[in-house]
Amino acid sequence: MDRRTLYDSVAKAMYRRKAKRVKPHRTRKYIDPDLGVLGFFQAMEERGVHYVVLRWFETLPDLEPGEDIDLLVADEHYEGIVDLFGGCLLTGIPCDVYTESGLPGSQFRSVSYFPAAMATQVLETSEWIQHGIRVPDKRHHFLTMAFHALYHKGYDSGLPVDAKTEPKVHNPEHDYQVVLQDLAARAGLQVPALDMYSLEAFLESCGWQPAQDYLGKLSAKNDWIREHPLQKGETPDEKWRGFTVFVVREKGMSLLAEIRSRLQQDGFTILQEQSISEACIAEATEHIRGGNWGRGPFPVSGGEPKYVFVAYDLMPLEPGEKLALEHPGIENGRIVRAKTHIRALVNNRLDRRSRCNILHSSDNAAQAIDYYRLTHTS
Repeated sequence: MDRRTLYDSVAKAMYRRKAKRVKPHRTRKYIDPDLGVLGFFQAMEERGVHYVVLRWFETLPDLEPGEDIDLLVADEHYEGIVDLFGGCLLTGIPCDVYTESGLPGSQFRSVSYFPAAMATQVLETSEWIQHGIRVPDKRHHFLTMAFHALYHKGYDSGLPVDAKTEPKVHNPEHDYQVVLQDLAARAGLQVPALDMYSLEAFLESCGWQPAQDYLGKLSAKNDWIREHPLQKGETPDEKWRGFTVFVVREKGMSLLAEIRSRLQQDGFTILQEQSISEACIAEATEHIRGGNWGRGPFPVSGGEPKYVFVAYDLMPLEPGEKLALEHPGIENGRIVRAKTHIRALVNNRLDRRSRCNILHSSDNAAQAIDYYRLTHTS
């Protein structure tokens, strides 16, 4: 074998190895280069896919070097576009695909990219630009960009925390202050200032501030969420540490007696329990878990929230380092142990195709207070 033939053979082998490393169930996917960017969007339009390109779409179908396409897709259309991602790491067109409720393979740091109700707003108000590509309308373009800068990027956005503070990162990937200023002007929005505190207050006034448990998930890799006091609100003092709310999902309603018994065996005193009223189910579904009540890592969904156990642990168990990393914000290791026991109790009786998650819970007292408010009528 001559040197050139040997070189070609090795190069092809390396290409195949690298191509295989692309996991089909990851958020990062690759459009088939033979299809191309424009062909990809034309194929989605022909299939009636409800989607938006979230940002940096002004030059599409041309893609700036080093950029990817950030795509938000309606849950019901996600499976219908998977076959369009036939590319691979070396030759494909990079595309990060997120769904409304954060279906498996379309999440951001284990949660939906936006809380589900917000994602639905973005999809329902989308508009077309050149070549029939769908994008957020001007108002939602600003809101999604501000949300992205604060809750996905944090300090890495290069935004100052407040008007008196220098940014912690001085060379961000994009100049978010300039970008947000331009987007606010285009949308006719009166944003008081473009620091992190002011932007967060503006998002809250628009109904675009996420719930505590959603932020808890993102805080693992966002120091700003974890450190700044505004998101924490009125932090409960130490005596609240054992306060927990367990939320039973629809498929667990026939097992309430067993769930109650197991919680008590694991050290929880039941303070109150009740069905979630119809008046509260919609709000609880929208705000708890970021609105994601899908199947997660299980074959089927456990259903929407239906019942709550309000509980207290007199002797909370300090979570270990590994548990704290897996569950940012967790205050009591007994919470995870109880949920694991109850889920196993149910799923060990079911065939693999029928297993689901029947129980959700708050991770800390602040979340528990939030859950209590969402699941109880005033």
